Amino acid sequence: MSKQERRGSTSRLYSCHDCGKQYRWKSTLNRHQLVECGGKEPLHQCSWCSYRAKQRGNLAVHIRKHHPEKLTK
Repeated sequence: MSKQERRGSTSRLYSCHDCGKQYRWKSTLNRHQLVECGGKEPLHQCSWCSYRAKQRGNLAVHIRKHHPEKLTK
């Protein structure tokens, strides 16, 4: 039984036409299709190492975790 079935929810899930992933929110599906789906290359490059991210927020988390000394002024 899925989490959705356990809650008794009948909310609509939005599915990606290319890969079939499902999302609760249409905005999340739109972000997935624009940024992630179809083997798109990561656009955001870390300035201090070879890490690359598809989303700017994920790069920010990486920098705070792996390069905190670079953020001090």
